[in-house]
Amino acid sequence: MFRNNQDIHYCKELVQYFSLITDKHAFFHPAIQFIKEEPEDRVRCWGIDILELIGGDEAFDFLYDLLDKEDKDTKKKYRNTRFFALRSAKHLAVSENQQTKLNRLLKHLNSSCGRE
Repeated sequence: MFRNNQDIHYCKELVQYFSLITDKHAFFHPAIQFIKEEPEDRVRCWGIDILELIGGDEAFDFLYDLLDKEDKDTKKKYRNTRFFALRSAKHLAVSENQQTKLNRLLKHLNSSCGRE
């Protein structure tokens, strides 16, 4: 599922419909499981979008950990996932503490890429 361009288009529609659901938290753990188990990078991004729509501290913490704690090989394998996770974490960083944590992580990521 979600393996070709037609499926990706369908997935985007599903995300739009999902955004209309009032109580999204019941989908939190399935979204986490999906991200952890899905091997294809561009497909994993769908789970990141869902987490962003669910929102909250738990979603931010998961995305932050995903960005901060993955090993070098995993980082290379899942570049799209990490990009979407960064975008979503930025949107979910509503408290001053979350914004500070994310800014520290961004500074670290920049320095590890040779760009400070």
